Amino acid sequence: MESISDFFAKLWESITNYWLYSSTDTPYLYSVIAALIWALISYFLINVVLKIARKGMKMSKFRDKNRAAKNFFYDVIKICLTLGAFIVFLALLRVDMSGMSTVLSSAIVAIGLSLQGLVGNFASGLIILSSHFFDIGDYISIKDNAEGIVVNVRFLYTILQTIDGQQVMISNSTVAGSVITNYSTNPTRRMNIALTFAYKEDPNIIRKDLLKIVKTEKQILNEPKPVVVVNNLDTNGVTYNLRCYTNTADYWNIYYSINEKIVNELRNSKLKVQSAKVEFISADLVERNK
Repeated sequence: MESISDFFAKLWESITNYWLYSSTDTPYLYSVIAALIWALISYFLINVVLKIARKGMKMSKFRDKNRAAKNFFYDVIKICLTLGAFIVFLALLRVDMSGMSTVLSSAIVAIGLSLQGLVGNFASGLIILSSHFFDIGDYISIKDNAEGIVVNVRFLYTILQTIDGQQVMISNSTVAGSVITNYSTNPTRRMNIALTFAYKEDPNIIRKDLLKIVKTEKQILNEPKPVVVVNNLDTNGVTYNLRCYTNTADYWNIYYSINEKIVNELRNSKLKVQSAKVEFISADLVERNK
């Protein structure tokens, strides 16, 4: 019993000496307190630096441009500051950084292999920003993925808001490797509306009626002039394309308005849109033709 009591007594003495009464070094409790104080201080310092960086970006003479780049580098600054504060936190806790360097180097290699997709997304984000494919507020289409207004370009992904108000997050590597159509780059955009009529309908009458509808929309540009062209001939009929130009910002409002006016005009005129023809071939007829 005495040996057990001596063991616990010595254990308690070593713990208290290490944490409170160390004669050879600063008690470890002080290091823990210093680390906790640093955690609080670094939290406020990081917020102050990020606030200054955010204000500095807003005060820049290019404040209305490259907003995507500013948000991206804001995330980079935040991650770097947090990582630096964490390293100092470990140093205050007396973590052996020399031994940690070997562990960290091995961990970085392992993490790099397992998270190479994340590293690729970060690199792709740099490519997107340096190439100026688009900026926040642009309406873009990413082939085979999504289209919408660019909301933000973050550390690993790009955020789009679709026409129906949904947010779509696409990895930066996917964005950088896809065909990107930026509809906001040019101030004007061509509208193309396709309609199929029967062969018996007079092309001149169709052209006259469609151009008459265009003239009722004041926001459609006079130059280049609106045109109606014959685009395709097939068994279903003749496909006419109504082509006109609008300001990019007005495109969708005019597109919906023109479609509605075409429907009303066709209801009041003798022109009939050709419906698709579907032919049913019986099995007996197939057998007879063999």
